[in-house]
Amino acid sequence: MHFSGARVPHDVSGRASLFLLVWGVQALSCAAFSRCRAQMALSPQEAPNRGGALRAHAPAVVANRLQTDLRWGFPLPITSDDNLCASLDSCEFGGFGTKDLVTMDELVAELTQALRYEMPLMRQMEAKRAMMRAQLPTSEYERFALFDKEQAYTRNLVATDNETFVLLLLCWSPGQTSKIHDHPCEGCWMRVMEGRVDEKLYLKKSGKMVQTGFSRYSSGDVAFVDDCVGFHSIGNPSDTAGAMTLHLYSPPFEHCRAWPDKNDARNVCHPAMTFHSAFGKLC
Repeated sequence: MHFSGARVPHDVSGRASLFLLVWGVQALSCAAFSRCRAQMALSPQEAPNRGGALRAHAPAVVANRLQTDLRWGFPLPITSDDNLCASLDSCEFGGFGTKDLVTMDELVAELTQALRYEMPLMRQMEAKRAMMRAQLPTSEYERFALFDKEQAYTRNLVATDNETFVLLLLCWSPGQTSKIHDHPCEGCWMRVMEGRVDEKLYLKKSGKMVQTGFSRYSSGDVAFVDDCVGFHSIGNPSDTAGAMTLHLYSPPFEHCRAWPDKNDARNVCHPAMTFHSAFGKLC
């Protein structure tokens, strides 16, 4: 598998307008990220409607700089303000790559590039946008789709550089759910490949893991979670059909915290992040 991506220029001098915009957004509190999370869970069909918010509020000087500076030096095929607004609409909030990613190699290359940004919020948004653009046919991930009916779900390694990211295909048995767990990294990006999954969000309160949110995601939906948003569990609501979700973690981690009993927040285990298969072969 090809893991290389285009090099991202490091010379960012003369781009103060963009930096001010990004720094301002980065100053959002954890509470504000809860509002961002709803946006990050949009399906590809819903996402185009969110670009107008940036278009409506961005000053003209920022909009002009976005034509050349959003990818820090990458030339962009934009010739007018109308085209700029169309690009913003088509790719929601972030950069300008709108081409569907139809192979796993293309997706890995795009994620590799997205995670090179120095600013955490840029990494988060560009990675999410790449996951939204991933229109992978079954042939691109079927060799990683290894189920085990004896397990609630399997973690199948698709790609990693062992430093920046790990990309997994999780295969969920019917009616099964993960333990409540955290993410000791910048976060988890998830795209539903087949079936449906339910997510429950939790916070620790009064010695218990108290549920604070619920979402159901269908094929094509993309979601993001980190510990600022909350701890969560994922489950397959179907009693008859399996489900598959593609997960990106950055950076990779060896252990996480998990809570087997939501009524006892003091009961914490630290499961190792093992793989059921690696690159299409059982471990």
